Amino acid sequence: MAQVKASLAGRDVSINGHVHGAVVARKRLIVGRSGSLIGDVRVARLVIQDGASFSGKVSMGAGAEKAVKAAEAAPAPINAINPPA
Repeated sequence: MAQVKASLAGRDVSINGHVHGAVVARKRLIVGRSGSLIGDVRVARLVIQDGASFSGKVSMGAGAEKAVKAAEAAPAPINAINPPA
C-alpha cells in the first residue's frame, strides 16, 4: 500500500493508501475503505467510504473554489523522488 507525505491537487483524487498532507480536488475526493488521510482538504465533493480514516479540516463551497483556483495558478511542485533532468 502506498504511503505519501506531500500535498496533492487534481480534478478527481482517489486515496486508497496513506496520505499525510493537504489535498485540493476540483471535482471530487474519495478516501477508499483501505485509505487514510491526515491533512486539510478543499473540495467540491467529498466521499469517505466505510472503513477509511480522515483527520483534518474540510473546506467546501465558495471558499474551497477560490482555494482550488489559487492552487491551479501556483507553480507545479518538484518531485523530490524523480527530480526533472
